Amino acid sequence: MQLYFSQALAQAVRPKLMLLAFEKVERTAGKATLTVPIADLGYYHPLTKKTSVDPGSYTLQVGASSAQLAQGSLALTLK
Repeated sequence: MQLYFSQALAQAVRPKLMLLAFEKVERTAGKATLTVPIADLGYYHPLTKKTSVDPGSYTLQVGASSAQLAQGSLALTLK
């Protein structure tokens, strides 16, 4: 299982779809859990020399690969 995210209005130039986390699961499991720190949505800012997480809306998608994402998505908004 792979978890991808995208952000429509990112402050930094980023890929359209980014791998956030992955976990090997059995096909028959039916349920899986991924724990992802909010900081993993961030990027390194070379001027401040810190990791930044932009506020705004993120879209999360799950699938076996980027080419096989499940229908639908989950929206996440950071303030």
